[in-house]
This record gives sequence, structure tokens and C-alpha cells, in this order.
Amino acid sequence: MSAAVAPAAPLANDERSLLAFWHPVAVAGERPARVELCGGVVELASCHAVTDHLGLCWVAPLPPRAPLPVVADDVDASFVRVPSPPRVWRTGAGLMADNFCDLGHLPFVHATSFADPLDTDVPALAVDVTETGFTVEHHHTTRRLHGDGTGRRVMRLSFAAPFAVVLRLEYLDDDGAVITSAFCHQPVDRDTTVLWAVNWRNDIVDGRATATETTRFQEQVGAEDRAVLERLRDPTLPLDLGTEVHTRADRPTVALRRVLAGLLR
Repeated sequence: MSAAVAPAAPLANDERSLLAFWHPVAVAGERPARVELCGGVVELASCHAVTDHLGLCWVAPLPPRAPLPVVADDVDASFVRVPSPPRVWRTGAGLMADNFCDLGHLPFVHATSFADPLDTDVPALAVDVTETGFTVEHHHTTRRLHGDGTGRRVMRLSFAAPFAVVLRLEYLDDDGAVITSAFCHQPVDRDTTVLWAVNWRNDIVDGRATATETTRFQEQVGAEDRAVLERLRDPTLPLDLGTEVHTRADRPTVALRRVLAGLLR
């Protein structure tokens, strides 16, 4: 008879096993002597690895258990990279990653920025899960980028452990306009996370959009999410699936919990 597996404990920012992963800590090219990470101070000189990737400086204090997130559009000359200023959120990195993987909240939390408030159905989604992340594709409607009313959008969501979420947003009714957004999180201490957000757009080169507009839009959407998450009293992310109620719309966030529980167990 096999031994019972103990329920996974909630994931907090100060979980020391998180040091065995990549974390963003600065803008690419910068090399601070030390950074706050996972409830302590990490000296970059003592890290297993330090590298520049996606316009950010990443550190792995210990040999990483998962690779860096991938953004194919970063090497596509038709896309312009637009980093947003780092923002400090008073919540946990796990909850933030969970939020960016949650599809059900879009028409409600983001009704004033980009969402179609009438498109509230999340269909049965096929989630492609690996040991260190997952991908999923979602077809829905949102406000158009370059026109009035709503239009079709394809969201390709990729999660890379521990806390990186990449959304590739293709606006089918806006002449192939694409926004790719990477949300990368630095867990500082139990109650604090730095959000490093980077966007790539293929409609800046042709003059339909600007970097300033992109940053302003990112700040608006981020503020809507932040207002919800910072109201939560507990900054930790439950990993035991028995502690929450999940619906069909939660398949991506359930996959996130399973990946993290498997890597941290």
C-alpha cells in the first residue's frame, strides 16, 4: 500500500525553496550588489547564475528547477519591446500569477479598460501541462484596439514556474495587431511583490500605437487587478486543491497549482 501524500501547504513569498528558480530583480544591464528576495537578502556575487533576458536582469540563487520564460516575439523585428516601470504590490507573487492566469475575471474586473462585459462564458479549455508550466488558448471578444465596438481576440497564455505569465493577444478584427504581455514577479517578502511587466507590439512600427499609450494602458489594467488582490487578507497561494472550490473556468489556475505543488513538494 502506498504512503499517503500530505496536502501541499500554501505558497508564501518567503518560501526558501523558491531560491531554486529564476527571478527578475532589475532592468537588463543593471547588476545591483544585493536584492531582496524570498524573505531575505541575496548577494548577486553568490548566486548560481545571473543573466539578462526579455529586457530584465534575472537571478537564480540556486540551480534553477525550471527554465526562463520564452517570448518568441522578443526576437521578431516587427515587434517593439515596451517595458513598464516596476511596481510594488502588497500581495503574494503566487496570487498575482494566479490572477494573470484567471480567465473568468476578465469581463468583470476589466470592464472599464478592455473587456467585453457580455462575454462571460469560459468554454472547456485544453490545457497543455508540462513539469514546469503550461499553455492554453482562449477565444473570446474584447474591445477593439483600432476601431469601435468589440472584436474577436485569441489569447495564448503561457505559464513558466514559479511566477511568470506570458499572454499573446491577437486581435483578429484589427488587421493582425498583436500585443504580447509578460508579467514577471519578484517575491520580496511575505507581503510584498515587485511586478516587472514587459509588452511587445507589432502596431507601433506602422504608427497605429505608441510606447506611451502602451505603458498607460498597462498601468490602467494593472491597477484594476491590484485593487482586487490587495484587498485579500492572506497573501499566500493555496496549493492544496481541496481548500478551494474550482469550476470549469479554473482549469488554467488549477494547472498552475499542480505545477507549483509538484516542483516544491
